[in-house]
Amino acid sequence: MTLVHDLEDAPAPSSDAVDAERDRRIGLPLPVSLSGGRSFSINTDDNSLRNINGLATGAVLAKITSSTTPTPFIASDNSIVSLSPDDLISVGLQVQTQISKLTFAGRALKNMSPIPADYATNDSYWV
Repeated sequence: MTLVHDLEDAPAPSSDAVDAERDRRIGLPLPVSLSGGRSFSINTDDNSLRNINGLATGAVLAKITSSTTPTPFIASDNSIVSLSPDDLISVGLQVQTQISKLTFAGRALKNMSPIPADYATNDSYWV
């Protein structure tokens, strides 16, 4: 047998494998951009997502009470960034957009028959 033959005989990737790749990609640092041209990357592992959700929710409440108090936020490079309530809401929305994009990209892959063998290495499936 040859390598090409072995690859051709390999089973098609499973839906579970696509879900695992989607989850891996969700957990990668995410570049965010804010008004005024500021940009930095944020962590999006499970704990970071929970924290971002809480901070974004708190920012909405701050807006309701007209608070403009900034919140210190630790970027993925460990730098501290001061974020206004509007900034925190923007970060939360950018995270939501990324998760939605990856979720629907994974769904599209799972709808393919067969799922492409390069689904995990070909970034074009995930944009």
